[in-house]
Amino acid sequence: MSKKKAYDFVVLGAGSAGCVVADRLSEHPDAQVLVIEAGGTEIGPNVENPSVWFTLLGSDIDWGYTTVPQDGLNGRSTYEPRGKIIGGSSQLYLMMHIRGHPSDYDNWAYNGCPGWSHRDVLPYFQKLEDQEDHTSDWVGHGGPLSVINAKDHAPNPLSKSFIDGCLELGYPATDDFNGPQMTGAGWHHVNIKDGKRHSAAVAYLLPALQR
Repeated sequence: MSKKKAYDFVVLGAGSAGCVVADRLSEHPDAQVLVIEAGGTEIGPNVENPSVWFTLLGSDIDWGYTTVPQDGLNGRSTYEPRGKIIGGSSQLYLMMHIRGHPSDYDNWAYNGCPGWSHRDVLPYFQKLEDQEDHTSDWVGHGGPLSVINAKDHAPNPLSKSFIDGCLELGYPATDDFNGPQMTGAGWHHVNIKDGKRHSAAVAYLLPALQR
């Protein structure tokens, strides 16, 4: 009878959070970490290619969830795509790098969750980011997750026309939707590196496998 292998930690699900947890746990030199993922481990070319993100919806890497019927939608259910692959939904989403609004976190702290105010969580956002431009003191540099500005990488001329139209109509401009001025019109920051989607699997899990 073979001897069972023991692990110090078992991570169930290699989604966005699971990849980060596995990476951090494996930093301990003596830790044995087991990661279990229901989806596949192969990151296909259509996952890496930012321009064909829409082909992933309803594909084999999508759990294809739907909500329960919603009273506010006259009893309709909505489609909720979620990633079934290492990296989870970070392999499926549109790559826009968006934090919550500061008031969301401050409200959590106000309602009894100490340590979750915007001031408390901001250093952790900064720690994970490697943003190529510097739009404010809120951004992070040198972290594992690539954050680039769409306007600096083959910007879509239709997007530029749309933004110009918003500014002409008097909407405020914003340089970063994760900065102090979160409302307005501007270019999004996106999780792309070297022309490819930069998911939690690529940023966290794959480097951790070397340990």
